[in-house]
Amino acid sequence: MAIDALLSRRTVRQYTGDPIPKDQLKSIEKAVLHSPTARNQQGCSYVFVTNKAKLDQITAACLNAFEPAQREYFETRPEGEGTRNKITGDAPLVVFVHTNERASPPFDKVDAGVAVCSVCVAASEFGLSTMIIGAYKAAEGEWERIIDIPPKSFVIAVAVGKAIADPVLREKGPSLAKVTFIE
Repeated sequence: MAIDALLSRRTVRQYTGDPIPKDQLKSIEKAVLHSPTARNQQGCSYVFVTNKAKLDQITAACLNAFEPAQREYFETRPEGEGTRNKITGDAPLVVFVHTNERASPPFDKVDAGVAVCSVCVAASEFGLSTMIIGAYKAAEGEWERIIDIPPKSFVIAVAVGKAIADPVLREKGPSLAKVTFIE
């Protein structure tokens, strides 16, 4: 159930690296392509990367472009312990969301957020975990050519995969967000 997927979702940063079956990839693709968009502009496109060498290249380019403190954070965070790829956590799939020629700011950023949510809910249907990645934004212009997306068009990404048996999870505290009902 979608509400269960949303309420139980946790960010996982350690994956087995096992490939995702093609039928599951197609279902996740279908979910993201059916995500609603503002004014039906469909201003985002998606690149599904399962090629580990490409993901490693992107990570290397990002780590090299990061400020020293940011690089150290990724290289030493305990949630990434035991992983080879310090940004993806060895996830076998990263879905990159970028704007396209139909993008209409600021709606494209909203559309990207909705699409990422769709990926997370679809992945949960198969018992897969996810991690939303914004870190690539800090190294914009340094890595996009590796997967042939236009420079400065990246919005957000989501890593998808089977979590290791006992992943290190951050403490999930109470929500600091506020909801107001006006009746």
